[in-house]
Amino acid sequence: MKVLITGGGTQTPLDQMRFIGNKSSGRTAITLAEKYVAEHEVHLFLATGINLPIDLEVKVKYFTTSYDLIDLIKNSKAENFDLIIHAAAVNDYEVASIGTADKNFSSTKIPSGLAELQIKLKPAPKVINMIKDIHPTAALIGFKLSGEISQQEINTSVKRVMEHAKTQGIVQNNILERQRGEDKFTLYDQTLNYEVIQGIDHLSARILSLGARV
Repeated sequence: MKVLITGGGTQTPLDQMRFIGNKSSGRTAITLAEKYVAEHEVHLFLATGINLPIDLEVKVKYFTTSYDLIDLIKNSKAENFDLIIHAAAVNDYEVASIGTADKNFSSTKIPSGLAELQIKLKPAPKVINMIKDIHPTAALIGFKLSGEISQQEINTSVKRVMEHAKTQGIVQNNILERQRGEDKFTLYDQTLNYEVIQGIDHLSARILSLGARV
């Protein structure tokens, strides 16, 4: 099986030097690659700055922004992946404008010493929603990080992602559980049935099982 895994966080530029980022480490993506590499051809699209283990022999390419990641996914169309695991933490918003009441800094370096700086954000492209249009025959598994919300709210959110992105499954994480170091995942299939999975070993096997149903 030919597997693509995305991992790490995108950067949203503010100017030539500054950006908005997130805390994604890419650890889950790399661990999944380690589980699969012995029996499958694994490709990794990772955020810039993430180092691979020396002994992990996979094909890797790097992205910085969400648009870099989109380009990588588009340019890999000929690879004909069987399974795509989209674990990257992609920005939901991007900068619409940045400046003060009388000056815009969208195309230049933001000066220091300002009394106030106004940043206006707008929705960013949903990378996961583009993947099946580019790789229609691949099974797609997405990841979704949730805060402290109700199970009904989680179900509604997962259903929305599945419908728009045409995924075969969604791995849902709770941000507080991840911060506590808990190795727990909730895996949803296309019927919104879900199971709580302890450990990356079990998760990696269940992802392959969902992917094989396509």
